[in-house]
Amino acid sequence: GSSGHDFFSFWYDVTNQRFCVLTSSNSRGDPTCFPISPLPAGVWHHVQLSYQAPKRSMLGRKAVLTLFIDGRPVESEAKVDAFNLPPTARVHIGVPNPVLASSGIVRGNLPLWDLGPALLVSTVLGLRDATAMYTAGPDFPGLFWGDRPQRLSLAAAATAAFVM
Repeated sequence: GSSGHDFFSFWYDVTNQRFCVLTSSNSRGDPTCFPISPLPAGVWHHVQLSYQAPKRSMLGRKAVLTLFIDGRPVESEAKVDAFNLPPTARVHIGVPNPVLASSGIVRGNLPLWDLGPALLVSTVLGLRDATAMYTAGPDFPGLFWGDRPQRLSLAAAATAAFVM
């Protein structure tokens, strides 16, 4: 789409118990969903989504999304059309793009939740990062550096925590 309509949406569908992603680069317009991942209600969860661009953009336009829940990867990755988000793009965390949600493309129910700190970083975070952030928990006062929690570093805000 044009720069005014670029978006990225990431949400949890309570009805189908799975996380879904939808971007403006998706040619079909249907969300890409991860395998079923039941989340116990009323407890803190750490969710990390990592995006890896295609290795050879000339050959393939598919990027890989890896989802980590509470420090562990879900059983399979998702392949999506590669995308770049310009500064004018809209990012929806916890809800699908409202225009598409009202169009009927997105189905299911959304949880009531409190979104904790969320950070978009250019570094691809992996399993060690997810495990360290989850292990540190929601009350960790510092930030992360390398694979160990550190006080007063920038990356601990990458914890996207919520309670349903």
